[in-house]
Amino acid sequence: ATAVLERNAQSDSAYNLRGSLRHQAGDFAGALDDHLQALELDPDDAATLNHLAWIRATCTDDALRDGGAAVRDALRA
Repeated sequence: ATAVLERNAQSDSAYNLRGSLRHQAGDFAGALDDHLQALELDPDDAATLNHLAWIRATCTDDALRDGGAAVRDALRA
């Protein structure tokens, strides 16, 4: 995903892919950052909003968990 972003920094799907990989690796802050970058590129993408809702609802890091934002993102998705 990083290689794709080096060639095309406007690929929201590459940001989402890398965010998912970071999430699986336990890099929750990096995952959130990638999904937020994808959201900037396509604010209405349901997959991006779903990723954000999931992280914000379930993250074990208290600093990143945000129930209100999770519900907002889920409803928009």
